[in-house]
Amino acid sequence: MNNFKYDKDEISQLAQGHWIEIFKELAGHSSEILQAIENLGTTRHTWCPIHHGKHGDAFRLFPDFNETGMSICNTCGTFSPYSLLMELNGWTFPECLEAIAKCLGIEKERPKINSFSNSKKESERNREEEKEKNKKLLERLRKVWEESFPLSAPEAEPARIYFARRGLSFETFLSCGCLRFHPSLPYYNDSKEKIGEFPAILGVLLNTKREAITIHRIYITAEGKKAPVEKPKKLMSYPSDKSVCGSGVYLGFMPFSRKVPKMIGIAEGIETALAVREATGLPMIAATNAVLMEKLEIPENVKFITVWGDNDETGTGQKAVKNLCVRLKEQGKKVLGFIPPRPSFWKGKSWDWNNVLIHLGPHDFPKITLKIKF
Repeated sequence: MNNFKYDKDEISQLAQGHWIEIFKELAGHSSEILQAIENLGTTRHTWCPIHHGKHGDAFRLFPDFNETGMSICNTCGTFSPYSLLMELNGWTFPECLEAIAKCLGIEKERPKINSFSNSKKESERNREEEKEKNKKLLERLRKVWEESFPLSAPEAEPARIYFARRGLSFETFLSCGCLRFHPSLPYYNDSKEKIGEFPAILGVLLNTKREAITIHRIYITAEGKKAPVEKPKKLMSYPSDKSVCGSGVYLGFMPFSRKVPKMIGIAEGIETALAVREATGLPMIAATNAVLMEKLEIPENVKFITVWGDNDETGTGQKAVKNLCVRLKEQGKKVLGFIPPRPSFWKGKSWDWNNVLIHLGPHDFPKITLKIKF
């Protein structure tokens, strides 16, 4: 039993393929780390970010660093991603896990336990505390869902306006049972300070075992615009005995449906997935972010899958599409991946399929998609 708020194995699984992004965000203050990232794929070394060149340019990242996060210094030895981030930032291990989880857009809670103990009595007490904490988290998730309204309800007008602003017709989202509207949810920043209360669009994440894992929130205003907060899209905390890996928001079908669609689509955000549904009529799964998109599990009976990725300046969306397509093909699925070519007039950092719907129209979906070949 440990007192860690996050599970190392789950964080490691989610971080696989994203360590470069994580280190740029959490260790970008280190010029040695940035230089080592630039040196990836070459034989060049740099000064160690820990002893700062006192023993020569002895530091380098492993060739598979983006997958493993591993690095080495000829003087200090081998670093795991956790040990290096802890050294660079003066973090404890739980603090390190929490920082990485925030980079990945994941929230999870565990009971706070003051000390480690091998005593049977304390171990039993710790298990009971964790069970009680998980029970409260489940009750919180149920309460938020039960307080919410269907998108067809009069109270859900802000949600309908929000989706309409994104070029979506009522028929596209009103029939999606995994989406609901909450009139007022508290919003907390990363420091756990309450910023205010806002309306929110809710999406429940389900896995292929028919389990509801957590709720994704899109904070909006009463006028149907994004709420004026730093991160208007957030996952709710979920029990420590659950994993968000593999789950997604189902739009137009359920993982346990008797009648399985012949073809489904997958996208990152809920708005993007609904845009594809608007243009193509496909049942969709929204993964809610690129990290979870790579880890998404598909109902076994679904054989033909289309993956609709974002065109990001960083390449994050493109990489998520490629990795998911490769994994699904290895499982025997028939898969096509699509990335929307970025138009010359677009100056934003990311161009997605909802942008296509708004700025170019649904008729352009078949003609402007770029099929990725593997």
